Amino acid sequence: GLPVGIPVISAGHDTQFALFGAGAEQNEPVLSSGTWEILMVRSAQVDTSLLSQYAGSTCELDSQAGLYNPGMQWLASGVLEWVRKLFWTAETPWQMLIEEARLIAPGADGVKMQCDLLSCQNAGWQGVTLNTTRGHFYRAALEGLTAQLQRNLQMLEKIGHFKASELLLVGGGSRNTLWNQIKANMLDIPVKVLDDAETTVAGAALFGWYGVGEFNSPEEARAQIHYQYRYFYPQTEPE
Repeated sequence: GLPVGIPVISAGHDTQFALFGAGAEQNEPVLSSGTWEILMVRSAQVDTSLLSQYAGSTCELDSQAGLYNPGMQWLASGVLEWVRKLFWTAETPWQMLIEEARLIAPGADGVKMQCDLLSCQNAGWQGVTLNTTRGHFYRAALEGLTAQLQRNLQMLEKIGHFKASELLLVGGGSRNTLWNQIKANMLDIPVKVLDDAETTVAGAALFGWYGVGEFNSPEEARAQIHYQYRYFYPQTEPE
């Protein structure tokens, strides 16, 4: 067991800590991008009547009193992993897929993908021709997932009564620079990528420091961190 005298700090759980640890301010949406994408925001207002209308929507208490964490989640890189196995192999480096997709113009020459592979009977590609390559299929998946993000962000703005001016991006999916740029272009707002992906651990540590009396508040502890972001701005030229 633990030695007698070890402080035990009870403060919150992973999604609360992830938002706080990422440096997110109030009304700044955060997208955790991985096998699933989880879109969350720290908001003072929540329209709970809308939550029940959308599958995958959630709402939790924020780590700060008086704020809430409404969120949306959907399958994301899980779709891309399926596309990779379908047209390449499960071991093919992601950069190879990205470079092939970069050769395809935005819009994927009319190829579009409905990416809800879990529940939509119309999931898959449309607009395929004899000139369609596997790069088209992958790019269409990136664009389809981003369109899904766009719809979910618009809904989250209604649920949380805010208007996004930028998107904070964390998680493994943020390493895909082409996808990051597609997000910025389609959302028409800057996307800022946090270098350190371990935001949950960071958030828990900040509350731990406060809990043992090293700082007067979790916010004071967080102010000691120098966050480094890489920005992707909307652009019209090719990615």
